Amino acid sequence: MLSLLAEATRAAHSVRCALLVTDLVDSTELFARLGEYEATQLLSTEEEGARRLARYHGGQEIDRSDGFLFVFEQPWQAVAFALDYQRELDGLSRRSGVALKSKVGIHWAEVYLTRHEPEDVARGAKPVEVSGVGKPIAARLMSAAHGGQILISTAAREVAEAACAEHRAEIGDLDWIAHGRFRLKGVDLPIEVHEVLVRGAVRPREPLENSKVVSLRRESRRRLLRGGAALAASVALPAGGVAWYRYTRFEFPKTGWLVLADWMDSVGDASLAQVLGTAFRIALEQSRFAYVLNGEAVRETLRRMRSDVEQLTDRSLAIEVAQREQAKALVMPAVSSIDIGLRLSCTVIDPWKNRLVHSVDVAMPSAESLTRALDDLAAAVRTSLGESIEAIVADSRPLAKVTTTDLTALRLYSEAELKVRDRKPLEAAALLQQAIDIDPDFASALAKLGTVQMLFRIDQRRAESNWRAAIERSDRLTRREQMYVEAALSNTTTPELMRARWTAMYAAFPDDMAAGNNVAWLAWSHYGQPGDALAVQRQVVKLSHPWRSRALHNLGYMQLALGEMDAAATSLQEALELEGNPIHWGLLRLFLVRGDSAAAAELIERFAQDAQTPSLETERVEAAVLHAVHRGDLEAARRLGAALERRSTEWDFPAAGLVAHRAELHAAIASGDQAPARRAFSLLLDLLREQIEADVGGAMLVPRADALMLALVSAREVWPEQGAAVAPLATLDGRWRAYPLLQALQRLSEGWQAQRAGRHDEAVLAAEESRLRAPLFLSHELELEARLSRGEAIGDRAATLSRRLHEGLGESYNYFSLQLPNLMFWRRLRGWV
Repeated sequence: MLSLLAEATRAAHSVRCALLVTDLVDSTELFARLGEYEATQLLSTEEEGARRLARYHGGQEIDRSDGFLFVFEQPWQAVAFALDYQRELDGLSRRSGVALKSKVGIHWAEVYLTRHEPEDVARGAKPVEVSGVGKPIAARLMSAAHGGQILISTAAREVAEAACAEHRAEIGDLDWIAHGRFRLKGVDLPIEVHEVLVRGAVRPREPLENSKVVSLRRESRRRLLRGGAALAASVALPAGGVAWYRYTRFEFPKTGWLVLADWMDSVGDASLAQVLGTAFRIALEQSRFAYVLNGEAVRETLRRMRSDVEQLTDRSLAIEVAQREQAKALVMPAVSSIDIGLRLSCTVIDPWKNRLVHSVDVAMPSAESLTRALDDLAAAVRTSLGESIEAIVADSRPLAKVTTTDLTALRLYSEAELKVRDRKPLEAAALLQQAIDIDPDFASALAKLGTVQMLFRIDQRRAESNWRAAIERSDRLTRREQMYVEAALSNTTTPELMRARWTAMYAAFPDDMAAGNNVAWLAWSHYGQPGDALAVQRQVVKLSHPWRSRALHNLGYMQLALGEMDAAATSLQEALELEGNPIHWGLLRLFLVRGDSAAAAELIERFAQDAQTPSLETERVEAAVLHAVHRGDLEAARRLGAALERRSTEWDFPAAGLVAHRAELHAAIASGDQAPARRAFSLLLDLLREQIEADVGGAMLVPRADALMLALVSAREVWPEQGAAVAPLATLDGRWRAYPLLQALQRLSEGWQAQRAGRHDEAVLAAEESRLRAPLFLSHELELEARLSRGEAIGDRAATLSRRLHEGLGESYNYFSLQLPNLMFWRRLRGWV
């Protein structure tokens, strides 16, 4: 290039060369963000790198403002420079912690070079001036590029592509993508625009439009939209029209999974992209034909891939996520500006063949038409997968009703979803309340707020109130949301209704982990049917969900209860690896069943430093108590309970007191210390009374089960005063009479009263009837003692039961407070053998 420049004179001199124009994205904002000095230093480093690379590739700098104008003798040199320049910026971004992206345009044309006089150069003129139509063409191409994108004209590509292939060892494998014809301001004829990129590094992006660059293909679509001739979706009012193009045959299986990528935003409004992501997901999740992979499950997959990207917009990365999750389709949405508003688009990709199979465009003239535009887009995507129009109409409700017509409320809802994902429930609840304050009929926000308040134990009463408010606006809920809220509210009724509603939801939406998990949970914990529960849970754990670790943990418990030790170990270990903490310590119980005290101790010690919250510390102490009792150290169990009791006075966490008093109660009884046992009984009773009086729906099964356990203890230990005190809390009235678990515990309490009164036959019958309602491990304790009192030999029975500790420690959830009494009974068994 220097030889050509050397020939330049004061008279214009014609040469053919490659013109390359760059522009550093948002460079002026760096001064406001970093300050004058730091921004200047950073930009100086960028300039130095660009000039060094230009010299290396034979280029010559002509001009410099926010970007550069370089000229090269051959287009392939310009392409090689552009690729290296983008890599240089990526490296500088990593080193500085500041994201730097440049737009690049390349054109091959004849231009005129004019050399300025030395005195003019001394006064600030450029040494050489480049003129001709090729210069604005390169600049227009640059203006249409995204940050990090290289656009090139057909003239430049035709010369560069073969030469780049010859220099493959230096440049690498490249992809050349044709984006169609564009009209450039000041240029008579449209030109074909192409993109060049390193193969597999990034995904191609459709060039931007602006006042000087217009896509003829998109302009044609807009004419159709204005004329009303575009294809509109059948399920909602058109937001401006839909254009839908089928590229190739694509067979999507019914009930197949799809991955929904994040919105690619070329508008520069991150909050808009976030809102679009939330609303579009809601629209697609209404389908029972295709299942959308949960957003947090996508993040978890990215973490397993050791990827630290915040937004899934890269095509190659999204394809890998889809393949890892066995998804059958990948949906990649994007938003961009057009002269009549915004353009929402979607590409549907077959991730297994890496091919584009459908493309859908929707025009959105204004923000007010956002939800209707997304309705159109979702309907077109669902149709492209093979879902019938009839099914779409039957299963869908317009987003304008389902969500909210207020964009600010929808944005707050979207931000709340991110807070839930980041395990910040209080912040999420506050954002959802703000959204509801703006739009009191925002039923989805009311439903979500209720779920956050219940799941994270923020306020169970208000949770039910918000769910009821959402149901009153059921015409503004999706079918999935409505079924979820109705099922959640059934927790305030009877187990039969709970089971019916969760089962119905799971049948309608087999991809819903909450529904499936609750179906299995009810069979296991309320009805004592671990076999039935296990069959469902094995299907549930196949689903991709952010809380899959909890489902795996429950599966491990069920397998433990049924004696499937190896399978339980696998499930519990995988749950531990996903969650990062032992949740309810199922793995510890497995170690105790296997008699591996050292492994149990190691697990407790491993998480001692992680127990930074009252909840985690309470769970850790409960695990340590079980370990102490298993190895026969009752005094250690009592010390742990007493220490937790002292700490619980500093916490606003009632469960800590419950665990502490349970430990003290059962360890003192086993040690024969009546006074501390009665004290613990009294303190436990006070805590339960407070909780039961609050009476918040089906969640109150837990303290009622605890109260019945106290009634059982008072009958077994012959404590009439304590029995009278707990009787009002242990009475089953109203809906509580329908709960099999509570019926089983009540029958055991009655059996112990009969046993202490010398009615041993009645006690045996009570134990057998208790097992018919729910197969509690503790029912065997009453039966064996009654049979022993009748003079029967119980050694063989005791020996058999002592080998079935897995039934006791895999029984239901630990919050039913059965595991410690079960373990105490197991120790008694060893004395009976």
